[in-house]
Amino acid sequence: MKKIFICLLLIVALVIASAKDQSNLPTLTVSANQVEEEATHCGYRLMHKDHLFQKTVSIADCIGINEVVNQIEEVKVSRNTAVELSFDETMDQLVILDWQQDVKLKTSNVLIAPEELGTYVYVVTAYWGENEATYVIKLLVE
Repeated sequence: MKKIFICLLLIVALVIASAKDQSNLPTLTVSANQVEEEATHCGYRLMHKDHLFQKTVSIADCIGINEVVNQIEEVKVSRNTAVELSFDETMDQLVILDWQQDVKLKTSNVLIAPEELGTYVYVVTAYWGENEATYVIKLLVE
């Protein structure tokens, strides 16, 4: 009984620590056509300084891009529209990946919507200090 209680206590502690880490993630706002939407988090790696010389890492992966894409709303944009990606913190580097074509697009904070109509999925990875977070954006070009 004592072992079960200790296991349950450890699980609760891990869930609380994970929730705390996710609340510290920068927010990515997607802006286009005077509409702003918050992007969906899809994993992170955060460094923590526990003591003077000791660091720990918190890592979480999302359930899978396919599942995330099926659960999130599209940001509706027109053809060739500038889509601005802005964070509530300063990022050292930003990498945008066209998920359907598995192609790295650019490392700036502006994405140009495609010419062709349809739904497009982008995976954005942001780096700051020793940390990184991944976000998913779904655009509907109308």
